[in-house]
Amino acid sequence: MAVLAATLAVLVRGLFDPVMAGDHAFVIPLLSVVFVAWYCGFWPGLVTLLISMIAVIYFFIEPKNSLVINKYSDQVAVGFFLFAGFACSLLGQAQLNNSRRVARNLYTSQVKQRELETLTLQLMTSQRQTAESLAQLDTFVMNAPLGMAFLDRELRLVRINKQLAEANGLSIEADLGKRLTEAVPDLPSERLEEYLQVLATGEAVTNRLVVGQPDIPTATGRVWESSYYPVRQPDGDLLGVGVVTREISQKLRDEQALKESEARFRNLAEAMPQIVWVTLPDGFTEYFNSNWYIHTGRTELESLGSAWLDALHPDDREPTAKRWNEATVSGLPYEINYRFRGASGNYRWFLGRGLPQRDDSGAILRWFGTCTDIDDAKRIADALAESERLLQLSHTELEQRVALRTVELSGAISALQDEVDFRLKAEKQAAASAVELLRSNGELEQFAYVASHDLQEPLRKIQAFGDRLKIKCAAQLSADGIDYLDRMMSSATRMRQLINDLLAFSRLTSKPRVFGPVNLATIAAGMLSDLEIRIQQTGARVEIGFLPVIDADPLQMRQLFQNLLSNALKFFKPDTPPNITIDGEIIPGVRPLLRLQFRDNGIGFDVKYLDRIFQVFQRLHGRGDYEGTGVGLAICHKIAHLHGGEITAISSPGNGATFVVTLPVCQPTTSPEVYEN
Repeated sequence: MAVLAATLAVLVRGLFDPVMAGDHAFVIPLLSVVFVAWYCGFWPGLVTLLISMIAVIYFFIEPKNSLVINKYSDQVAVGFFLFAGFACSLLGQAQLNNSRRVARNLYTSQVKQRELETLTLQLMTSQRQTAESLAQLDTFVMNAPLGMAFLDRELRLVRINKQLAEANGLSIEADLGKRLTEAVPDLPSERLEEYLQVLATGEAVTNRLVVGQPDIPTATGRVWESSYYPVRQPDGDLLGVGVVTREISQKLRDEQALKESEARFRNLAEAMPQIVWVTLPDGFTEYFNSNWYIHTGRTELESLGSAWLDALHPDDREPTAKRWNEATVSGLPYEINYRFRGASGNYRWFLGRGLPQRDDSGAILRWFGTCTDIDDAKRIADALAESERLLQLSHTELEQRVALRTVELSGAISALQDEVDFRLKAEKQAAASAVELLRSNGELEQFAYVASHDLQEPLRKIQAFGDRLKIKCAAQLSADGIDYLDRMMSSATRMRQLINDLLAFSRLTSKPRVFGPVNLATIAAGMLSDLEIRIQQTGARVEIGFLPVIDADPLQMRQLFQNLLSNALKFFKPDTPPNITIDGEIIPGVRPLLRLQFRDNGIGFDVKYLDRIFQVFQRLHGRGDYEGTGVGLAICHKIAHLHGGEITAISSPGNGATFVVTLPVCQPTTSPEVYEN
């Protein structure tokens, strides 16, 4: 651009040179400098200035065709041209910078305007969507089947839906903006404390049962389940409290009616002479009445689910399972003849029948069925069939068969007589054993008396005189003498503890058991108090979990807890304080069971010694390592079995031990409903 402008300026000046005759030689080049500098900036203007100056001096300043300037006026003109051209180049650069800046600003403004228009459109769209969402949310809240409300930090009613307002006699228009205590003058203090608790802690208060009123007075006898939640801003600041409540009056009435219906069904089932059973739609058996357990002698674990099939005669299992699967798939009534093994080991024929219970849509809810003993009727029917068949035989064959039958009957009668004789003999032996057992119990009680008085009296004297000897004659005894005396006293103490343990073990059998409601949580708390000093000495931490009320002997439960807790405090690692946890779990069923677990972080033991640790006098460690007589776990084992339960342990060396005690929640003479909660 600079070269082109300078060349054009020189050519134009050359065209006017005859007219100008050497005057104003720099006017046209200066215009080219101004033009180039205005549109191209400083450096192109400067290049145009230099090219134009050199060309004008060479072609139009005397002497021409040389770069020599002789006249002073021409020199001044050249200097002015340089100054003016330089100044114009600077001004052109400044104008160009301003133009570019303006263009950039204009472009930026246009871009920002377009962005603003886009943001405005997005904001309008977002506002419309927000308005739609708020309208949908408002419609949902106002018509939700739950009562909902929102209160600010001052507990003013900011929002309340139609269900909650109608249930509590409030007006949405009139009561909004009021404090809760103003809108509800009779608000219970515990409700107000729950609202304040949410505001103070920022944590929800859930599933609170409200009888007669959810938050505002209403009809008596209605029950609500209310929850209170903190409402926060996106930055976490607490705005207020959200309330969600639902009426559960009908639900509770339905649950109560269901419990009463189930109780009536169980009473009816227990009163029936047949075996009664109930299964789920998939065929999983969830209930048998007591006749099943009496006849088969099986436990719940051996009966429920599909385990009952094991009680069938081996020849009847496959056809029974096939028929039962067909019934559960088709939904048709179920009927079959099969044989069940009784508690004595004999099989009897039963007629099994089952009908499905359906809901309004026809879906199966449960199967209800019975098993009726038809063994005698079947034998009579078989005998009648055999008799009819025999009548059709020829006279000779009939005589042969009668003779053979007579021999068979004679053998059966002889075998029956032998069986009767055997049973009479067994009953006599059992009676003799009972008499012997009573005599043994008497002797055991006599031994207990002797052990508790006559055997311990010498030990008390040994300990008393040993203490006196150590106090009064210690100075006269040598070091070996004092050591011998200490060993004697220690042996006497161990002997006394052994006698006490043997007494406790013997009394478990000889003393009559008195079962009644026992609160195991109270038993555990008492044990913690009794062992408080031992717990402090070892630095132990004992956690007590769920422990219900069961039907048991309270004294034996104290012995069970004391022995297991003492073991956990005894067998701990030297560098690790004992950490003991005691909790329970209910195993549901016709006769529910309680599974107690005593867990510790002690030294543990190898499970190959599991059977050994529950025997009397069995120890896994020497007396120098851990104290004890080896009777405590045997007492626990005896107590568990006397209650119809069992005890076992899970352990490994160095990893602690878990003793698991399974006990019936209620004894056979007590109704399970007493302890159902």
